Amino acid sequence: PPPAPPPPLSPPPPPLAPPPPPPPVFVQPVLLSAAFTEAATQIVLRFDPAQPADRAGMIGQGFCSQVLSEATVASLQGRSAEPPTCFWADDVTLVADLTPLTALRAGSHLSLREDAIRPRGLATPCPDQRCAAGTVAISTSAPCDGGACPAPRAVLTGPAAVGSCSSALLSAVESSPGGAVPATFAWEVDSSASTAPEATLSAVAAGFAALDPPE
Repeated sequence: PPPAPPPPLSPPPPPLAPPPPPPPVFVQPVLLSAAFTEAATQIVLRFDPAQPADRAGMIGQGFCSQVLSEATVASLQGRSAEPPTCFWADDVTLVADLTPLTALRAGSHLSLREDAIRPRGLATPCPDQRCAAGTVAISTSAPCDGGACPAPRAVLTGPAAVGSCSSALLSAVESSPGGAVPATFAWEVDSSASTAPEATLSAVAAGFAALDPPE
């Protein structure tokens, strides 16, 4: 008899499903530094880029009290009647706006609010050991981003010489304080550089003492 036909071929087994991705690992966002911007009108807080933050749910401009400690907010606010505002430039960069009345200076410490900032993607609410916490100080040797802050610039305009019966306008409006805090001005008369009588110089000095800066 003829040989039996071979058995039919079986279909190949289905391909194995790829293994599920490992669950994400969240670690605490780490605050690395705080520095003034080059114009010294803002303070920038930088976090370790290895773990982006969830921005504490902030969208756009918000009150700094959402992410910073009470003591830090008080230093930012200084003598201003308005609470300080902050915003996130990205997931690892928090920016606080400064006003002329801020008490923040080189060497000041800034602390995070401990129940606010989570790792990006973490569903567990704070408090959690992975929520951000920490304190950094503004450097006294290089307090601005990129190193030294801009130096104040004093510019005095007015006539080079004034007659005994003439008046003169001296102005310092072109001066720049080099930051958010306004400049202070001190006016005085150098009697050694003048031939005017002592009484005249005293009167001019008294007028300077009554000036409201910057003129």
